[in-house]
Amino acid sequence: MSAGRLALVAVVVLVTGCGGGEREPERAMAPRRAATRAENVVWIVVDSLRADAILDPSATPTFARLAERGTAFEARSAATWCKPAVASLLTSLDPERHGATTDVAVLSSAVWTLPEVLRCEGFETASFFSNGWLSERFGFAQGWDHHVNYVRAGGPAPAEDVLDDALAWMAARTTRRFFVYAQLIDPHLAVGELASSIHQRGAPPTDAESATLRARYAEAVRAVDAALARFFEQLDGLGLGASTLVVITSDHGELLGERGLVGRGAPERDAHDELLEVPLLFVGPARPPASDEVVSTRDVAPTVLEALGVAIPERFEGRSFGPQRLRAPQSEPVRYHSPGSVMTRELCLQLTALYYGVRCDEYPSADEVLRESSDPLPHAPCLP
Repeated sequence: MSAGRLALVAVVVLVTGCGGGEREPERAMAPRRAATRAENVVWIVVDSLRADAILDPSATPTFARLAERGTAFEARSAATWCKPAVASLLTSLDPERHGATTDVAVLSSAVWTLPEVLRCEGFETASFFSNGWLSERFGFAQGWDHHVNYVRAGGPAPAEDVLDDALAWMAARTTRRFFVYAQLIDPHLAVGELASSIHQRGAPPTDAESATLRARYAEAVRAVDAALARFFEQLDGLGLGASTLVVITSDHGELLGERGLVGRGAPERDAHDELLEVPLLFVGPARPPASDEVVSTRDVAPTVLEALGVAIPERFEGRSFGPQRLRAPQSEPVRYHSPGSVMTRELCLQLTALYYGVRCDEYPSADEVLRESSDPLPHAPCLP
């Protein structure tokens, strides 16, 4: 197996990471730091995983082992639901900057995403999303050589299947560096139906309903923990574990009856710690040093780039919390338009049946909005 294949960086968002830096023969001297640079990235995000959901080592032993082997951070998500939260993970922009904050909003093609940056550096990129919001329809296919959205293809897939597909893709890579992203949805699915029915009812959950939510959620987290253990065992079997940086975090948390609330993302729930506090682990080579600092998920992508030895692009507004604390040179902020969230002539014409007296010719067409937001700006940092 080639050197490029052996140096995998696994960025696992929100579940377990397995580094195994001690198995890299030339860099096994440093006790908890295996290498100064990682070669590839695997990023696993566990949807709706709360920071407090993995604190019991008897319930989540894989998480516990990885926390001992790696570096754990206190982290807060940039948003309380998946679309804006994952957009911030991939773009290193706050939600108000990238604009993908509503049900209809589309991530602008003018933003630079982490897979776009890495593809410009010669990486192969692959994503495995088990979440319907994170699809081509909403702008999340940008930068991927291989993109799968299980929900759009027929239905969500369990963690084990998503990770098996990611492993199969990695097993076929033998020469180029690569970045793999996998989003697991098991904890959210376990409680989604009951939480939705409670929310629609307009009354707080009963004690029995809250207990049911917590039990289902905990069972799903245990299943993810087991799937991650199997994933990292197979990663080692491919000869990749010794050179893999694993970053583990989540997009956001979940309310399970606290203060009479369930679910995530509604305005009245935005400030709650159960939604914003997420796990974040780095295990393996080039991981950042331990710190008492509370970090933002917006800053994970720059930290990954520092670990890979790749310059942080000017449109990334976060900073690395790696040893060099890198950030892009300051420049004039780019204004992004999120298609679907800007009034256009076409949308105005649809509204005239409800609101009379509106002059639709005052608004730009959808094509004009797209040109204004995208054409003057390259869609990837390697384009002129």
